[in-house]
Amino acid sequence: MNSYEFTIVATGLPIDNDDWLDRFYEAGCDDALVGLQRGLFVLEFDREANTLIEAVESAHADVRRAGATIVRIEPDSLVSASDIAERAEVSRQAVSLYVNGERGEGFPTPVACVSGLRPLWKWSEVAAWLHAAGKIDHSIVEMAQLLDRLNAEAHSDNRPARAEVLAPVVVESEYVTTEFYTRRKIDRPKLRVEPPRGAARHRQGFDLRRTVSAQQMVQ
Repeated sequence: MNSYEFTIVATGLPIDNDDWLDRFYEAGCDDALVGLQRGLFVLEFDREANTLIEAVESAHADVRRAGATIVRIEPDSLVSASDIAERAEVSRQAVSLYVNGERGEGFPTPVACVSGLRPLWKWSEVAAWLHAAGKIDHSIVEMAQLLDRLNAEAHSDNRPARAEVLAPVVVESEYVTTEFYTRRKIDRPKLRVEPPRGAARHRQGFDLRRTVSAQQMVQ
């Protein structure tokens, strides 16, 4: 069983007391570092599961079981050229060649900030292109599609009249390297929480992960 890291941003629970801590914990989010940031709950999961998809979907269900409304699941679905280079483990120069059509054809067009200095692409489209070019494995494409689907469902849930659930994800296999999605907490910065006014006690994130005593470790 592997450990996978990802972030779920949620809302929909009262923040004027600490009841939301118990609700997340009792719903199964005891493997998350959770805090308040700009009025939103930010849950950084470090979840054990057989696959990345199983980890994300189970955490998605746990957050909803707590009564919260999911805003989005990260890593972000919109990426810059630098983000593409990092996720695909290629050079920034190689990405520039892809974008300009100098290496391969049909690279996706930006979907945001097109006229700016830092255009953004939809990661699921880029991942599909990179897979077709033999640069990444299918699993990264499936993860991108999974996040698109779950985020679309969350967006639909927040509408007054909910649309039908989207079609399921299409593909999956083992990614060549899982460091992008599977990083140790020790290698990541602590979650910076910005509390709402009048709630200074929430200045830091709350670690809902279970602690193991010295006696338990000996046993």
